[in-house]
Amino acid sequence: MKQVVTAFVAIACFALLASQGGQAQQPKAVTVQIINLTGSDISVHGYTVVNNVPRKGAVLQVKKKGGMAFEQTAGSTARFYAISDPVRPLLVLQTIPVNVPNRDVVLKIMPSPTNPKMLIMVAE
Repeated sequence: MKQVVTAFVAIACFALLASQGGQAQQPKAVTVQIINLTGSDISVHGYTVVNNVPRKGAVLQVKKKGGMAFEQTAGSTARFYAISDPVRPLLVLQTIPVNVPNRDVVLKIMPSPTNPKMLIMVAE
């Protein structure tokens, strides 16, 4: 009789565990901080390409000389950042691909040391 009760309890425990569905883990949100070290205000537009279709994020307005903006993305992705003039947002100055790892990232936008008319984005 004791074996029957033990077997029944074991079967009930297995049935209880099997009935509970497992939950998928959500990807950790990653924060991207953008710092503007140029002498003019800029707009930064981040996007991800999924199935050859760009998924756009918010347009970030970043003030000159140390202005900061923050963007929150989902997980480790390859992102593209388009830097444009805030007065003429359709005039894209440069598009820079950035591989975002599974941790927070600081990106600095500054003039190139070799060509001051060209902007570069440096990950810290």
